[in-house]
Amino acid sequence: MKLRTIFRFELAYQARRVSTWLVFAILATVAFVFVSESFLSDALYAEFFLNSPFVIASATVFGSLLWLVLGAATAGEIAARDVETGMHPLTYTSPVSEAEHLGGRFLAALLLNLLILLAIPLGVLLAVYGSADPELVGPFRPAAYLTAFGFFALPNAFVGTSVQFAWAALGRRALASYVGSVLLISWRMGASRP
Repeated sequence: MKLRTIFRFELAYQARRVSTWLVFAILATVAFVFVSESFLSDALYAEFFLNSPFVIASATVFGSLLWLVLGAATAGEIAARDVETGMHPLTYTSPVSEAEHLGGRFLAALLLNLLILLAIPLGVLLAVYGSADPELVGPFRPAAYLTAFGFFALPNAFVGTSVQFAWAALGRRALASYVGSVLLISWRMGASRP
């Protein structure tokens, strides 16, 4: 019961912040520009549809990498807010276990980051159906969007939020979550080299 209360409070608190919606808008805009600028001319000459699974997956991967940097603010702020505001002596004396307290906050950060990552398919949809020539658009296939989100965005959100939240909670500073993001990006870039 306490975990659910903490989860609901954190989710409502973060949903009211302008920075949360700013990150959402940035990701949607980047996905829109990525699809309309990078793939629109290619679709004209290479004879593929602008809403092909490859385009959707590419935009999701690119947006997820950008989210690793932008999403660190959300997880870091949720994990370290009590210590940074000086509220931790009161929070740690309450009858809530540490697992419930951190678990509720982590689940709120994870759900919020998943909701923020929904901006990527939204940006792709706006680019495909809002500004593209109808001849470049194939049939609408929700499975392409769901598959890209499930295989790329969902695991990135879980791993990224876990690392960001852990660094911020252990480091007792919201900025420590950026260290976790940098480590994840450098590990990912190092793993992709032959």
